[in-house]
Amino acid sequence: MKRFAPIPVIALALLIGGNAWAGAYEDGLAALGGGDHATAVKKYREAGLQGDARAQLDLGVMYDTGKGVKKITRKPSSGTDWRHHRGSPSPITISA
Repeated sequence: MKRFAPIPVIALALLIGGNAWAGAYEDGLAALGGGDHATAVKKYREAGLQGDARAQLDLGVMYDTGKGVKKITRKPSSGTDWRHHRGSPSPITISA
């Protein structure tokens, strides 16, 4: 009796069902494409916490533009950069 060869079956399954293996970033991208900003934010956060830089960037853009989240409008005070606001011991002064 011949032995069953699982490799061709596994390869075929991966080719046919490739979209079922999509990660959180791809799910967020699909949600954003469909106009579901709330789901996109949720999925981007999930992927971003797992270290996906694409998701972190896209989520940052969403915050910058206010799509699906409250837009961030806080700006640093004139003459200092953001390190001062993040708790750096000494602010860096920017000369004009």
